[in-house]
Amino acid sequence: MILKNSLINHFKALAVCLYLVLFALLVIFYLTFNFGFNIQLINFYIAYLSINIIPALFLHLQYYLINKNTEIEILNGEIILSEKNYTLKFDRNDILSITIYMTKNVSIGSNLQFLAFESYHFARIKVKGAENIIITNLITPNVELAIMKLNYSEYQIKRKFFCTLFWD
Repeated sequence: MILKNSLINHFKALAVCLYLVLFALLVIFYLTFNFGFNIQLINFYIAYLSINIIPALFLHLQYYLINKNTEIEILNGEIILSEKNYTLKFDRNDILSITIYMTKNVSIGSNLQFLAFESYHFARIKVKGAENIIITNLITPNVELAIMKLNYSEYQIKRKFFCTLFWD
């Protein structure tokens, strides 16, 4: 299984943002044409979208920057990490711990999301003698499935409201 950035994964992560913007525009147009222009309505939707979408864009940028030049290959319990100038290989014995950070809706497998940043999740793999390996949902839509391919049964899932890489 090869994990790397792809345009499809970016669209999947941003899908809720795109739906919210489209829905807000449709509501604004509908209310404007049926009831007349109302600046308070526009201001309400701008505030709502800002509160909802800016955190999602922050996570998206953060995840992109951490995995932009990374390619991770998972084969028979091994992790091959390739970046610009180097390649590192780790087997199951090199793994100290695996923690997957996800929101409650993602952890129970629900597609119902109320906030744009709920779809963002990542895994932190601590390995011997190297930095942590970070697998985000921008390189694979289902991080837990990628971790399961390692055949490493001792991973833990931490549920968080906001899955930023800065807070453990």
